[in-house]
Amino acid sequence: MTKQDIIGIDAGGTYIKAGLVRNDKIINFRKISVARQGKFLANQLIDITQQLITPSVKTIGVALPGNIDPKKGILHYCHHYANCLFPLPVTKILKTRFRLPISVAHDVDCFGLSEAVLGKGKKYPIVTGLTIGTGLGFVLLIDKKIYHGSQNLIELGHTIVQKGGAKCKCGGIGHLESYVSGQAMITLYQKKTGKKKNTYEIVAAAKKGERAALSIINTISDYLAVGLANIIYSYNPDIIVIGGGLSIIPGLVGPARQKVKKLLFYPEQLKTKIVKAKTPYQSNILGAALITNRKKYG
Repeated sequence: MTKQDIIGIDAGGTYIKAGLVRNDKIINFRKISVARQGKFLANQLIDITQQLITPSVKTIGVALPGNIDPKKGILHYCHHYANCLFPLPVTKILKTRFRLPISVAHDVDCFGLSEAVLGKGKKYPIVTGLTIGTGLGFVLLIDKKIYHGSQNLIELGHTIVQKGGAKCKCGGIGHLESYVSGQAMITLYQKKTGKKKNTYEIVAAAKKGERAALSIINTISDYLAVGLANIIYSYNPDIIVIGGGLSIIPGLVGPARQKVKKLLFYPEQLKTKIVKAKTPYQSNILGAALITNRKKYG
């Protein structure tokens, strides 16, 4: 039988990752750092695809952050790619280069789809996904179908949780993403200590017992609990699956899971399960591959 492989691409704020997917498993993997100059995003999407392309590849799925049009495959804007020329016609660029069907979806939609179909949410009808990485992503799935909203702009990360609070990367004030994200960790730590460190350095400092780093992680955990409570009040899901690079940090998700209990009013709300992703580093890639079957999952 002829192999029909799929390339799934996860374009994040820090790295672009991609995998050659066969039978819902990644059999070849690539990862590159996001560049910042010129036509970097278009060129890097082509480059990482070129590293994985084989004659058995029949389609390509791309997970993107920011404001996208999934039907037209256009990235309208993403504050993680400040130097990119928008709008970026991702589908047109890849289809012109590789002559294959291209599917584009929001990265958190791909994450949620992967977890709802293959991961921790596969037994549940109402699944929500939350990704904590460079930014904060959210998705709602009902019966394995992504709920997009009328303009494809369900943005939990930009809900206001602190009036007059920290400035978000998007320019807004007091957004949840300003307190729960990799960028938030960097900004809050610098404000507290006057020192600029990346997330890896801050987490390392916390592991060594540095009070400032531990305090910042505790603050992020507090606001994560607020976000989780808002999800439960707003959508009453069966399960919330948490992924993204920051989800594995000690002292973040576990404490938030306990703190949220004090923020809920109805005892029945405690039935919503809050779990970490089955494959936190693979879900976006696998979801990008799944989204190529839009008739089933779109």
